[in-house]
Amino acid sequence: MNVEISPFGHDWPFSKAKTSLLRAAALVMREEGPRSATLKNIAARAGVTEPAIFRHFAGVDGLFEALFTVVEFFFRRLEVRFLDCDTPGLERLHAAYEDLVDVLQDSVEFGYLVIHADPIFRQYAALRQRLEDIRAASRERVIDCLREAQDIGQIPADMDVDTLAVSLIGAVALLLTEWSRGNDMIDPSASMRRVWEGVRSIFSVAEPAGAPSANGGTAYERARERVT
Repeated sequence: MNVEISPFGHDWPFSKAKTSLLRAAALVMREEGPRSATLKNIAARAGVTEPAIFRHFAGVDGLFEALFTVVEFFFRRLEVRFLDCDTPGLERLHAAYEDLVDVLQDSVEFGYLVIHADPIFRQYAALRQRLEDIRAASRERVIDCLREAQDIGQIPADMDVDTLAVSLIGAVALLLTEWSRGNDMIDPSASMRRVWEGVRSIFSVAEPAGAPSANGGTAYERARERVT
């Protein structure tokens, strides 16, 4: 099999021909929406006949199953980055998401699948469940990093890390969604850096713990309000 080398390394499971069809499907959806991913439109984008698609996939369902495998590769890459990073706490979390953004920018059409997975796979109950499972696992990695950040004093020990995780994931998802829609004003790498600069500034308090400021309330209380 003539294997395509992808941003995910040599374990990419698809041939160049299959990868070309998957990219065509992703591009059609990115440009015209998920409902446009018909065999006719995908074949036209790929420059092949519709029967040619059946030589590689079991129809539309087989094609969407393969597209979901691409989504899983993105999350697997994120998982590996969480585990391989030597830095602790917030730095580990930042490095993992920064790497994910780099991969998304290197493969914009496939990145669209990750960012818009809900509408793309909504008609497949089994795939929706798998998506929920891998998102839950990814969320746990984020929570692990935040708990580690608590252990080393980067964030307050009594901060609700579950709420903070939802806030951070939501902020990242929002900026990636806007970028994926073709908003040229958004540089995802620069936006990601600003997200983390904001997170660090929230918890970089100058006054001693519990000391009130002229604005009222302790620095931690104001930080909690900004996050939650």
